[in-house]
Amino acid sequence: MWIALRRKNWLRGESGSQGISYLLRRADGKQCCLGLIASQYGITKETMEDVDTPGNLYIRINRALPAAYIELFVNIVSDEYDQGNSVEDTSLADVSMRINDRQDVTETEREDALVELFAEHGHTITFY
Repeated sequence: MWIALRRKNWLRGESGSQGISYLLRRADGKQCCLGLIASQYGITKETMEDVDTPGNLYIRINRALPAAYIELFVNIVSDEYDQGNSVEDTSLADVSMRINDRQDVTETEREDALVELFAEHGHTITFY
């Protein structure tokens, strides 16, 4: 898959009261890298508001995510909702979130790390 991330809307490497990273931060409409990718899969912004991980998004919308997004970012551990560990984020999602939220790297280093990570999984990321 080819993925395009728009820097203007990209929530990354912030700290402070609004520094919490979300797929879509309601306060200012910014999205983390996985939120921007979710938008490209047709997941609505309203659905993503103030959700922090793909696994929590899966739970929030009662499993109604595109199969390709689930394959990349969500591990289904159990189909039982009463189990606290019914889903978890994939390794790709976890590493993406860590790279996205780091405060000790330059923008170029962050972008290069995401490009490399996604290339390892057969995807191309560009930034504009």
